Amino acid sequence: MSGTKLKVRTVEATLDGHHAGARAQLSLWQHRDGLDRPVRDVTRWKPSTAREVRGLKYERVAWTLNKSFPNKSKLCVSFTGQDGRLACVTIHK
Repeated sequence: MSGTKLKVRTVEATLDGHHAGARAQLSLWQHRDGLDRPVRDVTRWKPSTAREVRGLKYERVAWTLNKSFPNKSKLCVSFTGQDGRLACVTIHK
């Protein structure tokens, strides 16, 4: 992820291995009532691109957002076929 303070310019995510037809989506999460909870989808599902570098196979997806998000909220990436597994980053000033 790249950006300044609360504004996120770009987000990139990778998934180990090749997963035919893999897609990814970004969602916004916030801490409420003692738990992190999903607020809304930030992007639609996007197909990933299979890559291989020095024998390492992975899927890659990237978004250009140029959007601001609430302080201490989280942007989380989910990939199809990876139920319950999220990669998240916390947005902060």
